[in-house]
Amino acid sequence: MQCGDRRPATSRAARWVGAALLCAVALPAAAAGPMLVAQPLTDDAIMDHPPRIEGRRVVWQSGDGNDAEILLWDGLETRQLSFNGLRDEAPAIDGPVVVWQQHDGNDFELIRYHTEARTLSYLTNNEQEDRFPVVASVFTAWLGDSFESEEIFLLPAPGQVTGDTWEQDPPVISGPEGGLAWVLRSDAGTDVFAFLPQHPDLPGVYQISPFDNETTDERPVIWRNRIAWVQGSGSTEEIWRYDPAADFPYWQVTNDNLRDTDPVIAGNLIAWEHWDGNDWEIYTWEEGDVAPSPLTNNAYDDVVLAVSGRTLVWIANGDGDYEIWRSWNLETPEQLTDNDVDDVDVVIDGDRLAWRQCDASDCDVWTAPEPDTTATVGVALAALAWLAHRSARNALARAERADRTQVRQ
Repeated sequence: MQCGDRRPATSRAARWVGAALLCAVALPAAAAGPMLVAQPLTDDAIMDHPPRIEGRRVVWQSGDGNDAEILLWDGLETRQLSFNGLRDEAPAIDGPVVVWQQHDGNDFELIRYHTEARTLSYLTNNEQEDRFPVVASVFTAWLGDSFESEEIFLLPAPGQVTGDTWEQDPPVISGPEGGLAWVLRSDAGTDVFAFLPQHPDLPGVYQISPFDNETTDERPVIWRNRIAWVQGSGSTEEIWRYDPAADFPYWQVTNDNLRDTDPVIAGNLIAWEHWDGNDWEIYTWEEGDVAPSPLTNNAYDDVVLAVSGRTLVWIANGDGDYEIWRSWNLETPEQLTDNDVDDVDVVIDGDRLAWRQCDASDCDVWTAPEPDTTATVGVALAALAWLAHRSARNALARAERADRTQVRQ
């Protein structure tokens, strides 16, 4: 019997219940390879840039140059936040706050928009460049000009975080305390620094990578006081972890003389891209692990990671174009998209994803809730219970009608 099959059975109720049971069993089987129930947020001939996500909110830059504007999807509708013919670029979001850089004709300033109050204000308004904002909780950090150098700034206080004459890379940020990590490029080399307001010894700025180690330290990521970064360059790159509260504050996560790069971090979990000599694979490591573990092992590139909790998403080009993959709780990877275009720049927050879908002409922004097999099973069981209840009710009604007929006879 197939779903909906009404061939003869012992009773009509039995046929309904049997069909319901079969449908309930078939639904989880179909969900074994979940696909996203996706919706496009843009569908035009304008180039849309990689999205940023916070809960159900998605923000992105649409267009380039003086046509660049900032758009927001708030879970219900898409709103354009800027309408000025200026260069509005590089949005960041956390909670209800969106911050981006705007070129006012002289230099870049930072604009702040509150999505719930729908208010817009200038975060900076000066004669220097303020660029590359990042947001976490109530904190905004960015890279700003200061006399002859670029420095790291953070609001609310402390304001200016760095005060040297060396080149700084744009910072990365972690909530809820507003911890920062960045790269400083000096005559001594390329090193990782951090501002740790919750450091167990003393809040402040710390150099994370050692002085004069004659190697490159870069691409830091931060989760509260815990930092991961890449040490080395060229054919040998290794992942390191710093945690001032750990028994061993500095820990070399990889030591394989291969390329381990572009880490992401959430809680005790660090994941990154590993070159195995043929292609890029995803590896993971958690505090207490003896050695890293491969999450993927295939014949194609798995790249561009994003993490939320213990869920990892990335893109892979197994069929000639890039598709989105997911591993929930570090379990077996699942393919989430399957089409003939490139799905790239995927980001995740909680149970929602956003990404760009690109063809030969342009890129559009898409979003979807994360597939949930458990929810599918729940829907199936609820449908089964409803069908069984209806069948029992109908059977009882038929029996009562039969009894009344016999009485009349």
